[in-house]
Amino acid sequence: MDIDSLLKIQKTDFDIIFSATSSSVILQLEKPIFIVNPVMTEDEEYHLVKRVYERVSSLRFQLPLIDDLVKIIGRHASIHDDLSLRQELSRYLSGRGHKALAKDLRLKDVLKSNYISVIPGVDTIEDVVKKSAQPLLNDKIITREYLNRVLRNLANHRQNYQIAPGILLPHASPEGVNQIGLSFVILDKSIDTSYGKIGLVIFLAAVDNTQHLLVMKDLLKLLSDANFIEEIRSQKSSEDILNLIQTKLQ
Repeated sequence: MDIDSLLKIQKTDFDIIFSATSSSVILQLEKPIFIVNPVMTEDEEYHLVKRVYERVSSLRFQLPLIDDLVKIIGRHASIHDDLSLRQELSRYLSGRGHKALAKDLRLKDVLKSNYISVIPGVDTIEDVVKKSAQPLLNDKIITREYLNRVLRNLANHRQNYQIAPGILLPHASPEGVNQIGLSFVILDKSIDTSYGKIGLVIFLAAVDNTQHLLVMKDLLKLLSDANFIEEIRSQKSSEDILNLIQTKLQ
């Protein structure tokens, strides 16, 4: 079913959305959303059933919030990397059948100034994607194989990476992702690609199909502004761009 058909259905007539792509439209429907691969392995099907059950079933006890766990740890020990701690706790809990609440992670938690760059025009979109992935590779957020898979998908047009006019969101399945990450490459002049003119590439690394959804919600809020690319191009530094983004999300 395409998005236009979905919008014709009364919201009271469905409870869950399964989609192969992220979209600002479906995020605004305020229903549980599960992003899935179009063709799933048996293992992926098993984990999908597990996640759906955890999301919609009535639990007899309240599961711990990551925020609460981090506060308790902080009272008794020094925390050297807050983001990595939150993500490891989340993976630990979800691996034992708990509902790891991803609402702790927002765009401001994963986007750093050194993950943002403005570059002059380049020859190919592949070059832009490689540049966008480099800071995540440097920080070991992704592996080289993850980047290679994204590039293969891009070359073979296996996924439609265009998330909005002029904007690409390259990403792949979670294998090769060590923690949630996001980077921005802004081109000072848009280039022609098979997707049309592209001026912004946002490289996404997600550890599963759910923990990054609120990061995506923040991102789509930014991209709903048709002037967003020009606004960030007008900033003088990566720090200024990050401050602008944080201000817009307040």
